[in-house]
Amino acid sequence: MKLSTENFGKLDGRKVTKYTLTNKHDVSISVLDYGGIWQAFTVPSTHGPLNLLYATNDVHTYDKTASLCASRIIGRTAGRLANGQFTIDGRQYQVDTNENGNTIHGGPNGIGGVIWHVEPLVGEHRSQLVLTYTANHDLDSYPGDLAMTTIYTLDDNDAVTLDFTAQSSAPTLFNPTCHTYWNLSDHDNTIENHLLQINGDHHLECDDAKLPTGRLLPVDSTSFDFTRLSCLGNHLHTMEKTTEGGFDDIWKVTPSRARMDSPIATLEDGTSHRRVDIYSDRNGLVMYTANNLHIQGYNRPANQWMAIALEPQTLPDTPNHPEFGDIVVRPNQPRHYQIRYEYHA
Repeated sequence: MKLSTENFGKLDGRKVTKYTLTNKHDVSISVLDYGGIWQAFTVPSTHGPLNLLYATNDVHTYDKTASLCASRIIGRTAGRLANGQFTIDGRQYQVDTNENGNTIHGGPNGIGGVIWHVEPLVGEHRSQLVLTYTANHDLDSYPGDLAMTTIYTLDDNDAVTLDFTAQSSAPTLFNPTCHTYWNLSDHDNTIENHLLQINGDHHLECDDAKLPTGRLLPVDSTSFDFTRLSCLGNHLHTMEKTTEGGFDDIWKVTPSRARMDSPIATLEDGTSHRRVDIYSDRNGLVMYTANNLHIQGYNRPANQWMAIALEPQTLPDTPNHPEFGDIVVRPNQPRHYQIRYEYHA
């Protein structure tokens, strides 16, 4: 396998570096030390190399559109925390808020905008980019200092695995994800011709602030039913007149088991039949279909539904809904999560 590095510009006087791993099939991934951004998942096509991710080649565009979270590593907690509050061991905590009095994607000083230390490890059949960063309580207001490692692995089977590990100096929360946006087509400016399957038969009821109420709603016979491979466009058009104008919703999924044998979701381009199977050891999947976004400077023209974000994680706002799961990490008890993306052409 091959490794290359290049200068990706500067932010606030700090150099940003892009690291690229390439396997024997000329499939490659590119990752920035800024935000841990997965900047490219490039595959061969009849039209030349094709980036399957919604991305830009300009670091300043990433900075100006930070709220899009395009393929950034998100944490300490992905999704929303109601009122920025949670309780651990009977003690209530208040963290900084950044969306209508709630906390989203780790708050105003989440890990999505930091510079990670990157160490490449190049092997014959699989290579890794090992990213490390310590989130400080004084900066992000969460309890404890959280030492995190995110490892991107590319192998010769055209699979990309993300491993998230954290150790903390005090009981705190850890529920990261990679906020990937996908468009698998050669030229389509929307994902309407994509097919999607989700391994889950319930989605979360949410209030007007997109916070879970705690109720699980059956997807059967609704626009949320992706239990079979289904055309996204058909579902999107049934959602077009909703407040969101598409999907910004949460599914309860069946986690992939220890051998990662069952994907939580499959995304396929209806024309080329490129497919990505997504595996996760956690019980939640957030789907956001880039509704009413008209952002310039990316590799797809500004358009409604130009890409789809699929965010594996533990169901959000879990501390306020203990039945959703446990995302507490404690001293001397490191936590590990994994997401795996298998590409097929």
